[in-house]
Amino acid sequence: MKRPMLVSGVTMFIVAAFLMNFSKAATIATLLIGALAFVLFLIKPLKLRRFIIIPAVSLSAILICTSLLTYNSTKIEPILKLDSTTAYVSGKVITTPVNIDGCLTFTLKTDENIKIYFAVPCNNSECPVLYDYVSIENAELYVARNEKNQFDLTGASNGVLLSGTGSEAEVLWQCEKTPYYYCLHFKDTVSKRIDDFLPSPTSAIIKGLIFGGSQGIPKNIANGFRNGGISHLLAVSGLHTSLWCGLIILIFNLLHIPRKIRNIFCIIFLFGFCIVTGFTPSVLRSSLMSLVLLTSPYTKTLPDSLNSLGLVVSALLMCNPYLVYSLSFQLSLCATLGVLLVSRYEMSVYRLLYRKLKFKPVRAAVGYVICSFLISMGAGIFTMPVSALNFNTFSTVSPVTNLLCVKPAFYAMICGTLGTATSYIELPVIRKLTLFLFDVAEYLITFVCNASLKITEFTYSTIPVHKEWLLNGLFLGGIILLIGYLIYKIKSSKALAISSVLTIIAVFVNIFIPLLPTPYRDTVTVVSSGDNLNVIIRSGTHYAYIINSDTEYPSDVYDYLPKATCESLDYWLVTYLSYGSCSDIERLPAVVKPKETYTTPEIRNICIQKNVELPQDTIINTQGKYTLNDEINFEIIDTYRIKYVIIRGNEKTVYIHLHGSADFSEAVDTGDGDIFIYNSRLPDSISPSAEAVIISGGAEFIKNSDYNNLSRQYKNILLTALEGDVQINV
Repeated sequence: MKRPMLVSGVTMFIVAAFLMNFSKAATIATLLIGALAFVLFLIKPLKLRRFIIIPAVSLSAILICTSLLTYNSTKIEPILKLDSTTAYVSGKVITTPVNIDGCLTFTLKTDENIKIYFAVPCNNSECPVLYDYVSIENAELYVARNEKNQFDLTGASNGVLLSGTGSEAEVLWQCEKTPYYYCLHFKDTVSKRIDDFLPSPTSAIIKGLIFGGSQGIPKNIANGFRNGGISHLLAVSGLHTSLWCGLIILIFNLLHIPRKIRNIFCIIFLFGFCIVTGFTPSVLRSSLMSLVLLTSPYTKTLPDSLNSLGLVVSALLMCNPYLVYSLSFQLSLCATLGVLLVSRYEMSVYRLLYRKLKFKPVRAAVGYVICSFLISMGAGIFTMPVSALNFNTFSTVSPVTNLLCVKPAFYAMICGTLGTATSYIELPVIRKLTLFLFDVAEYLITFVCNASLKITEFTYSTIPVHKEWLLNGLFLGGIILLIGYLIYKIKSSKALAISSVLTIIAVFVNIFIPLLPTPYRDTVTVVSSGDNLNVIIRSGTHYAYIINSDTEYPSDVYDYLPKATCESLDYWLVTYLSYGSCSDIERLPAVVKPKETYTTPEIRNICIQKNVELPQDTIINTQGKYTLNDEINFEIIDTYRIKYVIIRGNEKTVYIHLHGSADFSEAVDTGDGDIFIYNSRLPDSISPSAEAVIISGGAEFIKNSDYNNLSRQYKNILLTALEGDVQINV
């Protein structure tokens, strides 16, 4: 076995990802199966010793199961016991507090070594700063839950699983400053310096390139980065560490400094970079992998990149198995694997060009374009399943956007960093150099933003991805790849290459299937918002959004809106906004621009009072009839006591109670329907034609006698407090 550590890393990752969704019993069962496989390998008559991969896989499974059980008992379970509790909390502020709309957010590390992400009002002059020791009385602690009302353990990937809120954070004293404090303080100082010399949003993008993060970047630019497949530039990963180390090595080579001394400086830089970026999983992965390569001259070994990747993954998962939940870790791991597999063909490309092209500048330019395209394709193919599963979109223009934007973005990052360094030297000549460097950085960032926005204006630059079809493609591709590998081992040397191509084809075919006009894509999603309902109607790639918000920030609604450029928001209808809040009026056009906008006279008056502009050509009306994609007809009716919507699809008729003081018994034109959705109110009777009745309300409805009577008489009654957001096919 050529690469045992790669086998170990892949095994640990797969086993950990598999066991995260199962109980402790499943982990123990996997542990026993791994031990049994190892014992069977040692039994001589079974003749399994020739399969050396068996002990590698077995030991890796045993190690990750042991690590998972230990981590759960020592880290996770004590934190879960604090869920839904109120307590006095004190500890050290270990992240720079950020003020968001008057609310201060920071991470607190308690004396018990538990990290809590806090949000408290910033209502006094003594707001806590980094390394303040603070106390919070009557802090409400909770662990996030997913749509199935289960604990959402994704936060365990960075050790911050618990969240909390409080009325005030009282500063008790300032903790002793450590090297970690000075690294974070250095990051804050650099960020402020960049803000002083560069306008927004260029400064926000430069800071995102250097330290990671998208805070302060306008929505349209962030969407351009995402749709163009270059959002990884704003998530510090192996790309950043390799580019920085490459720059350091280049400078030291020009100065003819010995290799061992050069590597020591790179190691010191990587250690400081990990601290400044907050030890994010992707930076840890890339830094440790670079560390293996940089220390090879001292150990006199010839490192293998794939084996080094497996070693680093194994080590990180042993320390924290929940790293498999980290999106940045998944993307970094997949991208690195793709780049390493593709980069082995770089020399073949240059050898071919050397024979075909004699003019050196042309050869270098063509080689750069081809190799950049291959590396971008390799990284894109391997990260595509992870991106598609998390963002529900697939970028078709990613190779082109990466080819045009990655290098200019890197040069902008260098200019911004050098400009920040020279800005501390108060000399006229250096001052001019500083301004020049920041001007170059601004020009390059402008080019990157304009290029990504222009490229993603193409209608099919991103396409929607359905998880079901993508998983089908990955499963089918896995089977094809396994069969190809077996044929490759037994008979044909070309079987592996052919099966790899067929696997890619199978995955891509399943990605593009949702673009076909299939009826299952006509859906209605009802999202609870306080005492009211928001409704998202989807037909093919067309959407209609009925805003009926009762809370100021119903952010979960935006998860259902169009994200791919080939999708469109046809109708945006605002029927109700509580307490005069115009957040949905202001926010939605920044997320996705609707084709036609409708609202009520009352909301128009609220917008006039709040100095909020409605989109041009907004139609003012209380009710109306609409057709979506020539397939779904829906009608909004206002009886001045209730507002409701009637949706008629190809197969079903749906009645949705939006808000008001009465139920459908006082509505007009509510004949027999298939699905009735009531909002925080119970009907006196149910239509005999109803297939399902959905009630939007809190858990207190379970104790309601009318609800209990209806649930006994009619089985298909769902409660959104238990079922979550409701999605139905029409």
